[in-house]
Amino acid sequence: MARSISAGAVVQSDAKIAVTPMQLARLLSSCISAREPVLVVGAPGLGKTQVAKQAAEAAKADLIIAHPVVDSPIDYKGIPFVPKDGKAEFMPYGFLRAMMEAKQLMVVVLDDLGQAPPAVQAACMQLLLERSINGKKISDYVTFIACTNRKEDKAGVNGVLEPVKSRFITIVELVADLDSWVAWFLGTKLPTVVAAFIRTCPNYLHDFKPTSDMTNSPCPRTLENLAKLVAMKLPADIRFPAYAGAVGKACATEFIAFEAMADKMVDPSVIIMNPDTSPIPDTPDGVWATCMGLAHYAHEDNLDNIYAYGKRLPPDFLATMMEDILRHDSEAARKVGLASGHLQRHPAFLDFYSKSHQKHIA
Repeated sequence: MARSISAGAVVQSDAKIAVTPMQLARLLSSCISAREPVLVVGAPGLGKTQVAKQAAEAAKADLIIAHPVVDSPIDYKGIPFVPKDGKAEFMPYGFLRAMMEAKQLMVVVLDDLGQAPPAVQAACMQLLLERSINGKKISDYVTFIACTNRKEDKAGVNGVLEPVKSRFITIVELVADLDSWVAWFLGTKLPTVVAAFIRTCPNYLHDFKPTSDMTNSPCPRTLENLAKLVAMKLPADIRFPAYAGAVGKACATEFIAFEAMADKMVDPSVIIMNPDTSPIPDTPDGVWATCMGLAHYAHEDNLDNIYAYGKRLPPDFLATMMEDILRHDSEAARKVGLASGHLQRHPAFLDFYSKSHQKHIA
């Protein structure tokens, strides 16, 4: 009934076509079904491998994560072996043997392909196109996804051989996307204050700055680390150095300030019990944190009360909270193998769409 409110738009910049994590997941799903290989490019910490793993999981496929960067070209030939008849041959082992013996759909993720030496990339090329190496044919059930950072990321990437690139049906660049990240984050058990902070300061979702210094910068991976540190409830005197070590000084400074303001958030359980009388925070930080907490706990049985409280909020906060609830619902459905969630058909959403968001009606 409702149009998707979180798919995002394809972004074109500097002749590169970029996709969001949600778009990449859909693309990989189609390519896995068609047994076509895809190369995913992007900065460190965006979740390239994680999205590939989720796509394999959604396809109910066996999964192998291979690391060509630590391989030798001869690993793809197998181990020299002399059987009883005295005729020497190479016997496949490890993931090559698993690919040959696959009896059901299998996704092989070639992680950090761009860091692998040219000779190893050339060995992978034979698997991608000929689907065999040294006379050893891999199963028709096998399909490939390769991931790599970019040369400018200072991640030890020297590039991918031209003949290897052309073996992939497409090459796409993954970029950070707020909606995709929030949907994933709400599906975790991490403190929602970090998601609320990124809602307020979206520039920190991916402020990656490659450097040879021993420092980190904000990106989806390091923000997850920040959330883990928050969950530890560290003493006040070591919070800043720990947070700064995870996401850099600038982001940590702003997060510390936001965290203090977000302490004013209203307990979601109190709101669910008394939606008409529960207080509304008097700062945007507190309202964001409260909305994120409600989105995290929303389900069919308490959505009416959450919506009743939400209608007391400014329209923008209500709209974002309802969208986050849908993202959380869709992420939870994906984890159990469903195509989509069911909350968008709840009476609260029907009322929300009809009164406030006609643009979302199909």
